Amino acid sequence: MLEGASLKAETAGSSIGAICDIYSKGIAERVTINNTGNQVAYNVRLTLFLSGQDVAIKPALNNPRLTQQGLLPRCLFAFPPDNRGNRQLITDNFMMDETLQRYWKRCLKFLETPPKDGKRKRLAWTAPALKITQDYWCDVEKSQQKGGTNHNAKAYASRMVENATRLGALFAWFNDKHGIDTSDIEGAIKIVNYSANERRRYDDITTDITDAEKLLQWLIKKAHATGKDKFYYSYLQTNAPKHLTDKETLNNALELLSDSNYIYLDTETTNRRPKRTIELNPALLPSQ
Repeated sequence: MLEGASLKAETAGSSIGAICDIYSKGIAERVTINNTGNQVAYNVRLTLFLSGQDVAIKPALNNPRLTQQGLLPRCLFAFPPDNRGNRQLITDNFMMDETLQRYWKRCLKFLETPPKDGKRKRLAWTAPALKITQDYWCDVEKSQQKGGTNHNAKAYASRMVENATRLGALFAWFNDKHGIDTSDIEGAIKIVNYSANERRRYDDITTDITDAEKLLQWLIKKAHATGKDKFYYSYLQTNAPKHLTDKETLNNALELLSDSNYIYLDTETTNRRPKRTIELNPALLPSQ
């Protein structure tokens, strides 16, 4: 899914935007080439349950486009530790588990209950629950300040409150409540905070050097060797380490370095032709 052709092609931005719209707005829209006009579907709901090995999902988690366009920040993360060597063989029939049985019965009840008047049920907020949500919004906003927990994860922080309110509504709906109360939103906030901590922890435990780091090391080395702190994009395409000359890999690495203020991307005109330039942050070259 995350590394498939639709999210790596030239139309990846459009695909990501469409998925995000379905998630946040509940609307799917498509513009057709023939004369049938636009096609719009309302009350659409999208849920993704994805799991994968680290080697498979690492490129996607390090893809700045999936983060900056908001797809990954709309997800909840869990990175369980490797339990190989501590697993147990369980021969009991898991389908007879009481908790699972109660869950399935609840799901069947939902399927048997038609929407009232053909419309979806909108849950109201209790005043205390709404106050908790407002306080949480303020806490998340402050966490994005310099030195804050989410200073380097603003794309994720911007979706934390939305994710929490969605979860709170699901908890209330699952328990057949008429409104979202404090227990619903407090439980939702705990899960969202856990997800945010897991995402940061994953970044901390990632040991393999990323393409962006490799490119930055190469740029600094070239700057010391040539005495220059600015390079043309075309120079990187022909002189950077081989696997970094791939257009998508190079662009993703440059975008990530730019977002982190390691480099400055610009365009200058030479011989009436615009050329992209990459300039290193002077702080990285103290001896220059």
